[in-house]
Amino acid sequence: MEPLVNRCTWVHVDVPGQGDGESDLPADYTFPSVQQLAEGMSEVCNALRLQYVVVFGEGAGANILVRLVMLRYDIVLGAILIHCTGTTAGLSESLRDRLIGWKLNTVGMNPAAESYLLMHRFGSAAESENEIEVREVLIKFRQSLRTAINPRNLNKFIMSFMSRTKILEHVDQIRCPVLFLTGALASHNHTVFRLYNAVLSAVRNDPNLQGKVELIQLDNVANVLSEQ
Repeated sequence: MEPLVNRCTWVHVDVPGQGDGESDLPADYTFPSVQQLAEGMSEVCNALRLQYVVVFGEGAGANILVRLVMLRYDIVLGAILIHCTGTTAGLSESLRDRLIGWKLNTVGMNPAAESYLLMHRFGSAAESENEIEVREVLIKFRQSLRTAINPRNLNKFIMSFMSRTKILEHVDQIRCPVLFLTGALASHNHTVFRLYNAVLSAVRNDPNLQGKVELIQLDNVANVLSEQ
């Protein structure tokens, strides 16, 4: 990543309340929907007077950014989306997330929430800590959950993402090259393929996007950024 970092201007945007060491969001604060977060990203681009951007996001962040891609095809030149899903939350996911959210709100970070977040981020690799590199990454992530992340704010973000709308039917609004990345061991691997295939189908008659929608799956990897 270093050669790329040195040649670009990076703009990192935290979702409200999700930065390290954040205090509780106000009790009367209404957390934005995922679509509203994408619209907020558009406002950030306007405020910074960004003429053109290439977006780079992971997980929920990727879902937010693919919505931005569809909103702002006038400035988005391309998208790199890691573990991006285009579906709504299923019943089992909703029930599990509500339980985890309740625990985050009432008791703070706890073993059940920690295990869920580890599995969500690292997939089945979180269960085996055999490789030294993976084990070190897991330790750092656990420390971040326990010391840096505000659990009540995190719950608000989880509830917002759980209520996300489906975007599969709107991918024909994508007008730029897209690279999907996923790990073979990632917990939402199958949903990445589903979104990728939907985008491929939507652009098949667009000569400007032929060969410009691609997917890379990394074998024996769950978290693409941390394990490579």
